[in-house]
Amino acid sequence: MEHRFTLPGTSAPEVVVEHRFMHLPEVRVEGREIERMTERGRPYWPIPTPDGGERRLFIRGSITGLQGAVDGQLIRIERKLALWELILALLPFSLVGLGLAGGFAGFAASAVNLVLVRKPWSAPVRAAVMLVVFVVAIGVALVLVRLTST
Repeated sequence: MEHRFTLPGTSAPEVVVEHRFMHLPEVRVEGREIERMTERGRPYWPIPTPDGGERRLFIRGSITGLQGAVDGQLIRIERKLALWELILALLPFSLVGLGLAGGFAGFAASAVNLVLVRKPWSAPVRAAVMLVVFVVAIGVALVLVRLTST
């Protein structure tokens, strides 16, 4: 998923953050990829400014939504998930009660739901699709339990 913004308080060029599930974000400015650096173990991306300087963009990955920080000022990169979205997205983790098979199916279904919850569909459609993923995960977990118990 691609997100575009400019740094607060500047006329700096547009920053593009591409975020893929379970990967570090990729950052581009004016079509050029910015190489990730580290400061005290924390990754940041040096964003060039029009005056020839740079500002450090720190990105925090969060299940509820990516946030950036520049000079201590927070930038919301992704919208924050509502509580109901977070509950539905992580509901398949409850299958861990079925053992390893449930944990496997629950992890996979939660990963799928965390991608689906960010789709630009209406809320009822996203909720319905995430519930279908959960039901399918229950079925997969029960089949795996049955296969491993015989």
